Amino acid sequence: MAQKNTIDYVTIASAGNATDFGDLGDTAVAPKVGASDTRALAGSVNVYGTNFNNKVEYVTIASTGNASDFGDLSTGRNLGGLGASNSVICLMFGAGDANGSLAQIDEFTIASTGNAVDFGDLRLVLSGTSFLNAGGGAAASNSHGGLS
Repeated sequence: MAQKNTIDYVTIASAGNATDFGDLGDTAVAPKVGASDTRALAGSVNVYGTNFNNKVEYVTIASTGNASDFGDLSTGRNLGGLGASNSVICLMFGAGDANGSLAQIDEFTIASTGNAVDFGDLRLVLSGTSFLNAGGGAAASNSHGGLS
């Protein structure tokens, strides 16, 4: 997988090609993401193979521009894991750290920058690369989040 730092966007109200939004601070491979109406978060960037990073960045959706530092995940992670959000909370699930696969669920309040708070644990551990390759996905409503 190629590492990239590009952020693209599309205008949902009309069909068309993606346009450059800005850049992440570092390159990324499959970051964990979530958003509200005002901000989008990307967690675990600059990650590939045996590199582990706990960085979370954000952009303000209403204006194009580069990402800024939001806070930190509970531990550095590599490939894999997922993100899901509603208008208030972004959850970042699983992935791998230096000790193996994580069951950790990190919680972020999207409106204010800051580090992860422990939300809980997954019932099954999501392996860093094998889960990513399995094509899993995550989604959320205003009250529930889930993954498969």
